[in-house]
Amino acid sequence: MPEQKKAVVPRLRFPEFRDAGPWEVKRLGGMLAQPPEYGVNAPAVPFSTDLPTYLRITDITETGQLNKENLASVDINAQDAHYLSEGDIVLARTGASVGKSYKYRPEDGKLVFAGYLIRVRPKQQRLNSGFLAHYLLTGPYWRWVETVSARSGQPGVNGTQFAQMPVPLPGLSEQQKIADCLSSLDELIELEAKKLEALQAHKKGLMQQLFPREGETTPRLRFPEFRDAGPWEVKRLGEIVEIINERAGDKKCTLLSVTAGIGLVSQVEKFGCEIAGKQRRNYFILRKNDFAYNKSSTKDYPEGYIGLYEGDEIAAVPNSIFVCFRPAQEKVVPRYLRFLFEINVHGRWMRRFITVGARAHGSLNIDNHDLLHIPIPLPATAVSIPEQQKIADCLSSLDELIELQAKQLEALKAHKKGLMQQLFPQEIDP
Repeated sequence: MPEQKKAVVPRLRFPEFRDAGPWEVKRLGGMLAQPPEYGVNAPAVPFSTDLPTYLRITDITETGQLNKENLASVDINAQDAHYLSEGDIVLARTGASVGKSYKYRPEDGKLVFAGYLIRVRPKQQRLNSGFLAHYLLTGPYWRWVETVSARSGQPGVNGTQFAQMPVPLPGLSEQQKIADCLSSLDELIELEAKKLEALQAHKKGLMQQLFPREGETTPRLRFPEFRDAGPWEVKRLGEIVEIINERAGDKKCTLLSVTAGIGLVSQVEKFGCEIAGKQRRNYFILRKNDFAYNKSSTKDYPEGYIGLYEGDEIAAVPNSIFVCFRPAQEKVVPRYLRFLFEINVHGRWMRRFITVGARAHGSLNIDNHDLLHIPIPLPATAVSIPEQQKIADCLSSLDELIELQAKQLEALKAHKKGLMQQLFPQEIDP
């Protein structure tokens, strides 16, 4: 008697399908209009509207979208068969991105797909393309990719193997319902992502107006109460801050190993007083409203950033990586300085003070002397602190909106991920 396969049923089904019985597990190849196809084996060339747009692995995001930032072209006499059609899905077949997928959307424009991608074209009377596209983002699919690709010397899944991939299948009506539900969520996520991008762009544009441009003495935009306050002045950083040389030593406190990012210093790891004294002497102390400049690059610390530490606990950073300084708060509002650094990190006046030797090696390493000579634009003395505070409060409010929007976006993504875990069976026979 033949062995019976285990019934495959998702945890969550739409009401009209709850009595429809278990799903079947089918091989992908049997549900395709044609065998899996490899893309064009040709090099990419700079993007040109006179040439076909070339879809490469690097143009596909982790969520299966087209990244339009650095598109390239391909210099071939493209035939109809080279272009993707509505309903087509391409899969990365090799390298670190093996298994990554993209479902073609006509609104993305005409695309020729590259040789490291494999096209699958579902037979629509058996397999809904949108259903398959969402399945290719699930845990069971990625476990299958990991298992199959591990069998070869380097990560890779070929067309024959993709054709043998098991796919859990309900009827077409249920496939469509699942695809429509998850596609609606995708549209909402895309909308919320655009809102986040718009807020971030608004903040960037506002910062460019609130701080003077190079060669100018006043910003393009001032709050009404400061419009008659006169031109700004320029101070050297050393006039408004002091370098911190305080070491962790034997202080009885919790120490944080932190990294400077754009704007704020964030926690990487926490360690306690058991750290040996010799190692503790290699850390500078940071207190609330102190700054850390990342003068050199390691795996965990990208160089060239200045961050404001706003934690309540005493923090410590490696003295071999960071230069730390403390603002004189009667002269400068810490958050004002943070936003000024945020817009100018890697910018015109920061690069001007990089040492010649460091610049020759492509480094952003600024020594203490050069760092303290960076020019800092400040409102006129009579209104300096109030105007700085107003600018800081305005941009901080925008940051709060951006953070709220980012959390909302992440919550939607988490909701979709959880829903997919319910809508697709999680245990599938290979």
